[in-house]
Amino acid sequence: MKKHFTVVLVAAMIVSAIWGGKAMAADTRHPQVKVSIYCSSFGTAGYTAAFALGDLINKNHPWLRVAVMETTQAADAIKTVWNDPQSRKNSMFPVASSLHYDTVSGKGSFAGKPVPYQALAMYSANAVAFCTLDPKIQTMSDLNGKRISIGSAGGAAPPNEAILAAYGIKPAKVEKISWEPGKDALIDGKVDACAQTLGDTSLTPYTPTAAVHQLLTKKGFHIIPMDKDMLKKAAETQLISFVEIRAGILNLSKPAIASQNFNTWSVCPEFDPEIAYEIVKFIAENATAFAGYDKSLASVKKDTLAAMSIPPVVLHPSAEKYYKEAKIKIGL
Repeated sequence: MKKHFTVVLVAAMIVSAIWGGKAMAADTRHPQVKVSIYCSSFGTAGYTAAFALGDLINKNHPWLRVAVMETTQAADAIKTVWNDPQSRKNSMFPVASSLHYDTVSGKGSFAGKPVPYQALAMYSANAVAFCTLDPKIQTMSDLNGKRISIGSAGGAAPPNEAILAAYGIKPAKVEKISWEPGKDALIDGKVDACAQTLGDTSLTPYTPTAAVHQLLTKKGFHIIPMDKDMLKKAAETQLISFVEIRAGILNLSKPAIASQNFNTWSVCPEFDPEIAYEIVKFIAENATAFAGYDKSLASVKKDTLAAMSIPPVVLHPSAEKYYKEAKIKIGL
């Protein structure tokens, strides 16, 4: 991780951890309000975005104060808030589109306890693809009989399973591990291909994730292009969209299709309406400041904060109110 981001992030952690109490004087016209953001572990998009948002609010908002709480993964962050009735009123959490159906249906890691969450804003939309170092694997069909890492059970695994099923692929072995372990398994020869989040490939210049950056240094690294029709078929059972990755990056000689996973700052339906409106407005008005924490957060853009698949994703009513007032497009 870049030195600049590490220094800024550490500062953000210190400020956020103490509720931003000394960041700026409280607005005497409005009582101070404390908000928690539960996020996934260090190095993830949810972690980076949470600490950036917390630091920005603590430094610049007159009465909101934020504490950021790290958990092991996004599913744990969601469940931590949902299991505490009080936290539902003033706590946020990240939800990736890959986790959407398990969250609202009570499947997978949610074990019969669905969480009917509502989105506030989208902070990133990342391309996801299967990566390999094997020159013999050029198409998705070539994954038949191979050892594949498909992402964690509480994250990318369900949509990637749906994609493999759409293609009729029967792997010899499936590992449900996250990006970093999957990358290591590929480098160590324990799997033949691994699913990876590629980051926001629409940004110029494109900045690969840490795992992909390391893979790019390995001989033979390439991503496996997908087909739009197959992704549409997989989308019948999972919240999956697609993105075209331009040529010239990721060793691509021509454009390639990949699946797309978007990430949202989300809340429970009980979340305070005034706080929700204030946070969404703040994010929109300070969208360009996020890139100062990490280049990947250049994906936070005012005009795409509501660019989600709605439905099935549900917006918090206060978020919807703000977007309509600000004339920000809702949906894809």
